[in-house]
Amino acid sequence: MKMQVKAQTARQDEKRKRMIFTIFIEILLVGVAIVWILNILGIINGPWGAILAAIFTVLGVEIGLLQSRMPPQV
Repeated sequence: MKMQVKAQTARQDEKRKRMIFTIFIEILLVGVAIVWILNILGIINGPWGAILAAIFTVLGVEIGLLQSRMPPQV
C-alpha cells in the first residue's frame, strides 16, 4: 500500500514539475515575442531582431532536446 502511495506522489510531483516548466517557457516566449514586435514597430530601437532570432533558435533546440529526454506519459 505504501509503495502505491509513493508511486502516485512521484507521478503527481512529475506532473507538477512539467506544468511549472511549461508555464515558465510559455511566459518566456511571450515576453520575447512582445519585445520582438515592439522592435518591429520601432518602439524599441536597437539590434533586437538578430538577438531575438538567435534566442528563439536556441530555445527551440533546447525544448526539443528536453522533450526527447523526458519519458512519455502514460
